[in-house]
Amino acid sequence: MVRKKLSVVIVAIALVAIALGTGYILLARTPSGTPSGAATTVLSTSAACGQAPVSLASAASFAVLAGSTVTNTGSTVVTGDLGVSPGTAVTGFPPGTVTGTIHAGDAVAADAEANLTIAYNDAAGRTLCPISVAGNLGGMTLTPGLYKSTSSLEISSGDLTLDAQLNASAVFIFQMASTFSTTSGRQVILAGGAQASNIFWQVGSSATFGTTSTFIGTVMAYASITMTTGATLDGRALAMTGAVTLDTNTVTTVAPGLLRVTTNPAVSAKILVDGIARDEWGLNWMKIAPGPHTVSFGDVYGFGTPASQAVTLTSGATTEVVGNYVQYGSLRVITNPALPATISVNGDPANDWGMWRAAAAGSYTIHFGAVEGYDPPADQTATVVAGALTTITGNYVSNPAAPGPDPFTFGLLRVYTTNPAVPATIIVNGIPRDEWGLAWVKMAPGTYTVSFKGVYGSTPPAPQDVTVTAGATTVYNGVFFVHGSLRIITSPAVPATVFVDGVARDDWGMWQSLPPATYTVSFGDVAGYTAPAPQTAIVAANNLTTITGVYAPATASPFASGPSAFAGFASLASILAESAPSGNRVSTDFAARPAMPGVRLSA
Repeated sequence: MVRKKLSVVIVAIALVAIALGTGYILLARTPSGTPSGAATTVLSTSAACGQAPVSLASAASFAVLAGSTVTNTGSTVVTGDLGVSPGTAVTGFPPGTVTGTIHAGDAVAADAEANLTIAYNDAAGRTLCPISVAGNLGGMTLTPGLYKSTSSLEISSGDLTLDAQLNASAVFIFQMASTFSTTSGRQVILAGGAQASNIFWQVGSSATFGTTSTFIGTVMAYASITMTTGATLDGRALAMTGAVTLDTNTVTTVAPGLLRVTTNPAVSAKILVDGIARDEWGLNWMKIAPGPHTVSFGDVYGFGTPASQAVTLTSGATTEVVGNYVQYGSLRVITNPALPATISVNGDPANDWGMWRAAAAGSYTIHFGAVEGYDPPADQTATVVAGALTTITGNYVSNPAAPGPDPFTFGLLRVYTTNPAVPATIIVNGIPRDEWGLAWVKMAPGTYTVSFKGVYGSTPPAPQDVTVTAGATTVYNGVFFVHGSLRIITSPAVPATVFVDGVARDDWGMWQSLPPATYTVSFGDVAGYTAPAPQTAIVAANNLTTITGVYAPATASPFASGPSAFAGFASLASILAESAPSGNRVSTDFAARPAMPGVRLSA
């Protein structure tokens, strides 16, 4: 009787295949381990119907991308970039965390949205060998190809298996005119070498993923995407016009890369990735989304700052960057006797009365301006050597008949560094002039831009335009804001990503100066451990705040978070092998950092 019923099912399936057309084959088979008589429907396309991947271009680095807003509730973990455009609102990070960069209404997000539109239209416009599907995909096994629904699709009353038939390059594309949804606990399961990066879901309106459901692939929704509590996505949530709403989810576009940054020589420089200060001295194999990133370096007194470096991270690989700092020497120029003479270096006014600043090794021409009643000395050549002080003295000779500079040809520019006074290099129109301040330097009338080189432990003022008027003094106060220091450690020492205000900073720990404020510190997952809860850190000026994240050994079953995509084929040994930490990622230099006081001010 069972065999007779199975034959009837097979005949019915064959008739459906004939009705659907050519280019694919509809089969019924009994997978290994399935009880006799329990047939599984398998849609199998021919080789001639193979699909090309959908190009995402700059949208590929985004795990979450929305048109209007991104909102989050709970401890969502996003691995990949997160962005919104033309909207600008991103809320809920923290408590959510992003191992990547948040682009809120910037040019990067706008470009990604433009490329998402192209990708969406590409997927929606595919016509090669479409297979008509409708309603519930749960309980089905599908092979690579193009699947088309003129209405909505869902995964309910069963899980969906995508079988690449041992072709890791095989592509699955799903077109639907309306909504897509999964019910609570439903899964997409990969088999036969299927890859999440080759699965694309083009949703004509909105997509909703049920609680604790597990989904795989790039979801491109015309309107919105909602992930309810505990849902996970191995892929991307990309919404063209609407919002992406998250609630204690895990969204992973691809496995992160590791970014290792060092300074040469080792200096207390801030390390910035994509414009965000991550840590100081270096980065300890920080987990970050694959794709292009820009690494730049903070100023350190007495050194030339390295140029920014563009890097491209690869999933699962380590990218190393070295910031080579060039040691400066010091150039001091004095007048004898002390006079309000303008000291020029290589033709540019540096300061009056004298100057003393760090300078790159090399030769400089020192010129001494006119002072009424004195004959100025001849120009001198100063040779600056790295790590050494070069002093030049200009000896003025009294001459009551000597004229001074024409008072109608200059004004005086007075610049202070305050709160507190710091040894910042003062830059006028992009040219370094002096440090600590400018003592009424004579400048030709006009408008100038005053800026400051960074000083450890403080935030410099933004560049400021000032106007110098003949016969008048222009005063500018550069107010520096003093930092405190925030140190984050893990106990025991584990390769956890530490987050400050939802932004990944470094792995293993962090120690850097930050403006006084209240911060939320959270900790990434580590295999074999339960991550600590987020903590609040209050950073005060001139003080060190230390936060310790205590990781407890995990006691849950390795299957506690749900079976993997290959759970039907994986053994316990393989699962443990995949989750074991890589031995070559153990940090040694973080523990070896020199002991530092709460605030380390350069002098």
